[in-house]
Amino acid sequence: MKRFLIFLAAVLSFICCQTETAIPFSVARNFFVRSDADVPENVRITDQATFEGVFGMAAFMGRDGQPTSIDWDREFVIAVVKPVTDVETVMEPLSLIKKGGALVLSYSLVSGQDMSYTIRPFFIIVVDKQWEDLPVVFDEQPNIPG
Repeated sequence: MKRFLIFLAAVLSFICCQTETAIPFSVARNFFVRSDADVPENVRITDQATFEGVFGMAAFMGRDGQPTSIDWDREFVIAVVKPVTDVETVMEPLSLIKKGGALVLSYSLVSGQDMSYTIRPFFIIVVDKQWEDLPVVFDEQPNIPG
């Protein structure tokens, strides 16, 4: 019985150490990937100069037309940028969690029909700077049959 209790305590402590914490984020809107940017597929950006080297502002008139404001003293961004394609592609961040010593960013990627033009699929999330030093693991959720 004593061995069983020790085993149970070890299992419970292991489970407790594997807790996941949901990390709040917001999606940055009204940007585009610069055509002259040499950007990796998954990128963490911590300053405005680097951000402006990768992304441009895509402001437009009307409600919600301004690009998302990023406070670089308090926030950083994580972006997923895919290669140029002529296939309809929709990407969306699903969750950001702290798991162990890393951030895990799960996102959906849905591919559709061929198009007569090309796009550079991407999304940007804005995260509190307190999480900036943790490595990021990218978890792509591929097409889900409808």
